[in-house]
Amino acid sequence: MQDATTRFGNRVKEYNLYRPGYPGELITFLQVQNLLDKNSVVADIGAGTGKLTSMLLPEVKQVHAIEPNEPMLAVCKHNLSTHANLHCIDATAEKTTLPDHSIDLIVAAQAFHWFDKQATHKEFERIGKPKCKVVLVWNERISGDDFMDAYDALLVKYAIDYKKVDHRNTTPDTIADFFAPNQMQFAYLPNEQELDITALVGRTLSCSYMPTADDEKWPETHNALKKLFQQYSQNEYVSLRYITKIFYGTIN
Repeated sequence: MQDATTRFGNRVKEYNLYRPGYPGELITFLQVQNLLDKNSVVADIGAGTGKLTSMLLPEVKQVHAIEPNEPMLAVCKHNLSTHANLHCIDATAEKTTLPDHSIDLIVAAQAFHWFDKQATHKEFERIGKPKCKVVLVWNERISGDDFMDAYDALLVKYAIDYKKVDHRNTTPDTIADFFAPNQMQFAYLPNEQELDITALVGRTLSCSYMPTADDEKWPETHNALKKLFQQYSQNEYVSLRYITKIFYGTIN
């Protein structure tokens, strides 16, 4: 299986353009739960191209965007270059290089399942201030309607290592163990993408477990996607529906 720190290196454009962001209600939720405020110093671990980072920057004192994939970090820097309170760092969850006890809030969006849990817990304890808050976020596709089920079946059929790297392998029990002996809390928010055929193709290519556009398997995958779109689109769009899952607590 490809190294988690490099596997998105050839998918940065698609990831930046076509991966879903997070619902605006997420920031409101974090504020209401007293997880962040205007004085918060935040570490965004596995920041990628900055999808959550961009939402945090206007609401907090400083964001340290930690990302080990250089092309993704470069896009994050470019996208958010106007924010003076952004500090981008080429580093990993297990070794962030941040100073001891300097962080009020640690977030990881669509990234925690790639981390070494034991080493990451130790690092979060090191960089977090006393009672440092940790928030883990995922956009998880919803099953149960014909298009969503058909799209997931397509991913399973044409994927390279989908079953091995699916973030759903990281169960709530695994996450609860990470926060133990402290209590983990959770909440869900609805999220959705409206995609034309170009965006659906780009969204699929953004997945590290799918063939790339120069892979010999891609033409067949692409044709299957176009047929799926033709079958289920309405007014030239399909909807990818998600639940944004939020797990939070303290780790020290």
